[in-house]
Amino acid sequence: MNETKSGARLRAEAAKAVNAVVAHGPFAGRCTGVSLMNKLTLADRPLLKMLCYGTLRHHFRLRADLRKLLERPLKARDSVIESLLAIGIFQLIDTRIPDHAAVSMTVEAARLLRRPKYAGLINAVLRNFLRQDIGRQEAGDDESRFNHPAWFIDALRADWPDDWQQILEANNERAPMWLRVNQNRTTTADYMIGWRRSMMATACCPDLFMQFASRSRFRLPSCRVSQTAMYRCRMRRRRSQRRGY
Repeated sequence: MNETKSGARLRAEAAKAVNAVVAHGPFAGRCTGVSLMNKLTLADRPLLKMLCYGTLRHHFRLRADLRKLLERPLKARDSVIESLLAIGIFQLIDTRIPDHAAVSMTVEAARLLRRPKYAGLINAVLRNFLRQDIGRQEAGDDESRFNHPAWFIDALRADWPDDWQQILEANNERAPMWLRVNQNRTTTADYMIGWRRSMMATACCPDLFMQFASRSRFRLPSCRVSQTAMYRCRMRRRRSQRRGY
């Protein structure tokens, strides 16, 4: 499978997961997501999660942008294409994926979803989004501005009249990453010492650190970096750069 097909397949699978959540609720989306994860390689799973979570996080704003670009709503049986369009717009406004790669692979994803007739529409919508600079336009209502349903915004405004906007904005932020140390193998203090040493080596000379790690089987507490692991890491990074994400 070439890189374009692989990227298109990933976006098609992301559209299925997003559509399952929008149409049938989070439980259906979770079940769909688990099955999709099993189909993808470890290198592709982070991008799938980013596309799904990001598109759902900005659901109301993305749908509002789509209404500006579509002359009429899509048919209910083609709701997955609307989710695919939302994923396409999300890539253009909130990721480092090059615009041309985001557009071309999203268009190709429509064909993999067995809806080739929508390929031209998707291409036109995404290019018009860029041409009209819709991403910089002001939101038309509170739902699209804060990416929360109107009933929730009203309830929050009533309960927290001084802080409701800050709460909504904070709720749209990406969740921070947490590391949990396996206390059966090391202590948190020892792990942090090893972590700081590795970060210092990486900051000073990343290439030297990579060579040192692969040759000496450098250890963090409860973590060993072998030559094979470092090679796989480099290969995944190169594939990601070639694919444009």
